[in-house]
Amino acid sequence: MGRFGWVAGAALVAMSAAANAAPIEYKFTGSVTGATQSGQGVVTNFNDATATIIGIGDTSSFTLNSGTYYGHLSSLTLSISGIGTLTESNPSYFFVDQSLDSASFGDATHGNQFSILTNTAFGTWNATSNIGPLSVSLSFSSDYTTNGGLVSISSATGGSFSAQVPEPGTLVLLLGALGGLGLLYGQRWRRQ
Repeated sequence: MGRFGWVAGAALVAMSAAANAAPIEYKFTGSVTGATQSGQGVVTNFNDATATIIGIGDTSSFTLNSGTYYGHLSSLTLSISGIGTLTESNPSYFFVDQSLDSASFGDATHGNQFSILTNTAFGTWNATSNIGPLSVSLSFSSDYTTNGGLVSISSATGGSFSAQVPEPGTLVLLLGALGGLGLLYGQRWRRQ
């Protein structure tokens, strides 16, 4: 019984730690107009191109300050039809300002907001749970500095935003492992 108790205790500690931190994906999709400029100065324009902006964060990294939820992103990618998928080079963040019903992707190095999303649902959302898809209006205030050069988006239409916390599949695996250990322990106990 001692070994099973240790395993069960370790599993409970792991489950409680996992319950406090979870990856979250923030996703904007819409049609955008703008341009990219490579490091060599080559400019490529895009007009009404389908774009997806995806930021990956961790729900445990968010802090609340005066109605604003702020958290760092582990990655921020832009996929623009006709251009490709680009990765933001500077550390990035995501935040929700409840007083302005807005959310934003931004550059943590320079404090710039790349894109500002607005929808009244942001007025009560804490940035750490599932939301959407929502119709959003979108404005841009800063260029993205990516592995493919600068990306400047001048306008967007037909915007949709969602945030998803993946289902805790590891919890299912952990419970299955505990069940298997329980069966093994029960067979061993019956043999004695």
